[in-house]
Amino acid sequence: MGLGLAALVALTACDADDNGVDPQGGTPYERAEVDGVKIWRVKWDNPVVGSLYEMPSGSVEGFAVRNGQAWEYNKFDLEIDIDDAAGPHTQYTWPAQIGTYGDDEDSFFYNAHGMKLEPMAAGDPMSSIATAVGMEDPWNYGVGFQPYEDLLGNSEGRFQLDPAVGLVPLRAVVLHGQGLQSPGFNGPALPAGWLSSHDAKLLFDDMWRGSKSTNTTSPYYPDNVITIFSHQPGEGQVAESHSYGGGRHLQPDRVFDQCDTQFRMVSYHSCEVPPDVLYDDTCSGSLSQTAQANKVRNYVDKHCDVPDDLAKVIFVGSLRRGDCFDGVLQGGQVGDDVLVTNSFAGKTTLAHELGHLLGLGHTNQAGDLMGPGQGIHLSAEECGKVNANAKKRQFDYWPNSDTEAEYFTPPKDAEGELQGVAQDLWGSLDEEQRAALLNVLGETHFVTMEETIFGEPSQWHAGQPNLEALLIQYQEALAEILTDEQYEQVIELLEG
Repeated sequence: MGLGLAALVALTACDADDNGVDPQGGTPYERAEVDGVKIWRVKWDNPVVGSLYEMPSGSVEGFAVRNGQAWEYNKFDLEIDIDDAAGPHTQYTWPAQIGTYGDDEDSFFYNAHGMKLEPMAAGDPMSSIATAVGMEDPWNYGVGFQPYEDLLGNSEGRFQLDPAVGLVPLRAVVLHGQGLQSPGFNGPALPAGWLSSHDAKLLFDDMWRGSKSTNTTSPYYPDNVITIFSHQPGEGQVAESHSYGGGRHLQPDRVFDQCDTQFRMVSYHSCEVPPDVLYDDTCSGSLSQTAQANKVRNYVDKHCDVPDDLAKVIFVGSLRRGDCFDGVLQGGQVGDDVLVTNSFAGKTTLAHELGHLLGLGHTNQAGDLMGPGQGIHLSAEECGKVNANAKKRQFDYWPNSDTEAEYFTPPKDAEGELQGVAQDLWGSLDEEQRAALLNVLGETHFVTMEETIFGEPSQWHAGQPNLEALLIQYQEALAEILTDEQYEQVIELLEG
């Protein structure tokens, strides 16, 4: 078994003493504990960071009020200092509508967008941890920002990308240039920045932007801070939903999270191209759509100074079907690149083409991401293929992140022999031993251990690393509680 198991992760339920800046915003997460350090292990590479904040008491009426799309605070200002893959930076907070002062004037929820997580290094479950600290400008005007403590006295949250997630690196390439007009075709000029770097960050990496202003006029003395977010789902480049609301593209991360797959924009490129590259107005046979896609790719490779080491998402003006049936194309995938049109792409076109990039073909089922229409459903088989291909791309870009051997090898004890040993051991415990074990492990670990031992084979295999970590962590206490024969069974489990 080896001493390296001492660093294995023990997953627990969400205890009351969890670290303070936690994902109240709905981010898929699990609580992990590594060498006594509590971590939010999340399945979004750009998680929403949220928490419950208790507002200071005072005599001024109205702790927070709505002003259009903004919130106005007259008690304090709150933001989050984040240290992640992008380095130290500050994110503005956005109060949630549930849990605001209107429901409970002593506290409200907030969340912030913009944390960037990268894969953990193989063999090092303490690597690639990002931290978030809530900072408040308190009622004592002039004191300056101070780390806040939540209702449980916590001030720092720690986040890590779950090793089950495959993170796909991409380069975004936005083409712009003069328009193209011909009989029956009108392609308008696309200015530089029509899809800006920040819009692309929002689309791929959920990087929201906030602007702040203050108002010191009565009755908001001494300080009224307004934070207005210029990007929200349903506006600009980010669609609210695949089936309703505004916005152009559904974020790929929010489509492929069902497959434990995320995307990371590692670079952004804006490139001016000739009109016949930006647009395709041809109608010259069944091969013209492939020819045009290759024409775009070749021009980008030769003239746009984009490294050719990773898959590219190229935003282009238009593509046409080679036989001109149904006219235009929403997007396409050729080689290792994805093309998405400005004029005709639907909300799920980008995600659909990325599905092709990750090995998926078309289906005939309405509602499927790869089927007709604007669906987002992916089958378990499709998700398995997507995640496997995503991990290959991740390992090529982040070579030290290949945790395949540690987390995704065929399960130990495939025949269930060790599970039988564990069940025999558990069944042999008398009431006094069970009470002592409960006292040592705590209720959460005790229940988790019992459920793992007597669970279905899939639950047993998934819970083995947790069980082994607990046995190692409490090895000395177990030697005191168990008989010699029972303790030999513990050693058999660890050496199995």
